Amino acid sequence: MKKFNNESVTLVDVMRHGECQGGEIYRGSTDVALTDRGWQQMEEAVAHALPAPPWQRVITSPLVRCHDFAAHLSKRYNLPLTVEPDLREMNFGHWEGRLVEEVHREHAAEVASFYKDPSQVTPPNGEPVADVQRRVANAFWRYLDGHQNQRLLFVQHGVTIRALVVSLLGLPLSQLGGFEIPYAGRLQFKVYTSAERRRVVLCRLG
Repeated sequence: MKKFNNESVTLVDVMRHGECQGGEIYRGSTDVALTDRGWQQMEEAVAHALPAPPWQRVITSPLVRCHDFAAHLSKRYNLPLTVEPDLREMNFGHWEGRLVEEVHREHAAEVASFYKDPSQVTPPNGEPVADVQRRVANAFWRYLDGHQNQRLLFVQHGVTIRALVVSLLGLPLSQLGGFEIPYAGRLQFKVYTSAERRRVVLCRLG
């Protein structure tokens, strides 16, 4: 894509955490560690960028499944680390910590409605997806405004990544469930900023 005069280009890599302890549950704000396999997934996800890390800063959710690997990466390569509370995962309310299969079986109608249009349906006592999107997008732009022409690594969660994607691409929040981010999945944005405008390009999803 053509770069216009006086336009800065900031690269943002976003990575989801790896496989977690506890099996297939609605993890949300429940703080659990990675499995050994999950740790290895994250190592493999960043291997393409090493041994010379391309980032100037690592920004992570405070939850240990993101934070511990981000801190490890930061220490290994002497990168500044920022813990950002607004990158924490969505709180699933009464579904928190329960097996996905069990919730789907016992609350089939509620689950179906939530996945059909999460912009209109919230898990009982949970956090509205619109609120998740608002805090994650606000955090994203805070760091972009302060680190133009750099390359940043965000380590966060499945719902927060999808909420960020639909926000940056100008898609309706109802499309949140239209794609998945696998464990240790990565994507990259290029953010072009000038005095007149700001453009966001999704470069890679994998």
